[in-house]
Amino acid sequence: MFKRLIKIILKSLKSKKKSYCKKMLLGDIEKIRRKILEEAYELVRETIFKKIDKKRIIEEFCDLIFHSCLLIVKYKIDIKKISKEMKDREEPN
Repeated sequence: MFKRLIKIILKSLKSKKKSYCKKMLLGDIEKIRRKILEEAYELVRETIFKKIDKKRIIEEFCDLIFHSCLLIVKYKIDIKKISKEMKDREEPN
């Protein structure tokens, strides 16, 4: 999933068309940082209501993942290294 998302982000960056991805990646890193904080807050906020809206939680989670991937692309971090780190964190079977 992350690999596919990063591929889409990179494709958008290389495109001649204007896009949100390109705007964020070519802009100040602080905008991406603030967006990640905003999306993390919104995700957590959705879980404190008495009536939980699972659709909103999913939407906010997706926003957080997307903006986190923008940060990874901005810093030119190889997704394979992230995958390896996640694999290293798996509990032994």
